[in-house]
Amino acid sequence: MSLPKGGRGKKAPYETQQMRVPLPIKDDVNKLIAAYRGLTLEQQLISSNDLESLKNEIQNLNTALINANEEIEKLNTNLSKQNNEEKNLSTSLEESLTNLNTSNKNDLAIDGWLTTKEAWELYGQSIKYDTFRKTSEDQLEKRFGLIADLSKRKDSTYKSKWLIKIKSLLD
Repeated sequence: MSLPKGGRGKKAPYETQQMRVPLPIKDDVNKLIAAYRGLTLEQQLISSNDLESLKNEIQNLNTALINANEEIEKLNTNLSKQNNEEKNLSTSLEESLTNLNTSNKNDLAIDGWLTTKEAWELYGQSIKYDTFRKTSEDQLEKRFGLIADLSKRKDSTYKSKWLIKIKSLLD
């Protein structure tokens, strides 16, 4: 450890004065100077108040780190639970869609209007789609229990009908 010395543009951290020292006590004076410089250097580097405040700050930071780690652990646990719930919901949704696709589509309760294609997929697959599409409104009602509404069709060159199951109108 280098001791602070004055001279050549460097100033000691204390006031100095140059003196002549008799040779017989020179060693004693050098020891006294070294002890004073060491004491002053220690006081400068670490004061007891600074050391205590640093210890307190380190303790506070350690406590904050422990709390943050606990919070991260809680968040990870919650995230894991959410992921499991999402997987369960996804699985049950896939199963429901599979069951829906494989169930008898005539048993489905349809609320609302269907396009010609949707109505054919649900009720008219016993005949070809082209035949179903060209079937008159009276025949659709007799054979499939569907009511057609041409006023709901979109503006296009195709004569698409909007159909509704009679059963759903009664519900």
